[in-house]
This record gives sequence, C-alpha cells and structure tokens, in this order.
Amino acid sequence: MVTGFTPLIFGSLLWPVLGLPLTFTVLAVVVLVAVLWMGAVGPETRGRELDRINPEEAPPRLAPDGAAVQA
Repeated sequence: MVTGFTPLIFGSLLWPVLGLPLTFTVLAVVVLVAVLWMGAVGPETRGRELDRINPEEAPPRLAPDGAAVQA
C-alpha cells in the first residue's frame, strides 16, 4: 500500500527538505524496519502451499535440514 506513495514522498517532500543522502538513509531505515517486522511477526510459510494457507493452522514441523516432517 505504501509503495505507491513512496515516489511522491521521496520526490516532493523528503528530497528538497533533507537532501539526497539523508533521504536515502531515512528510506533505507524504513525498509530495514519493515523487513525486521515481517521476519519477527510474519507467518512461517516454508513447506506450505501458499494458496491454501489458513492462519489458524499450525505450520509444519521442520527437520534440522529444513525439510517438512510428516506428523
């Protein structure tokens, strides 16, 4: 959702006020926070068919090598 507004924010708001280096730094921090948030809070989908993911369903157990373990 925010992706569509990023060029507008970048071009018209941040760049003239902050300058180019600080604008890129601010946007890099925003992207880093988003990646860390998704890594911490996002659901695990490894070994699951993405079209059929049910949020209430427990993710499959994984073996040490990363392969799904049959229950």
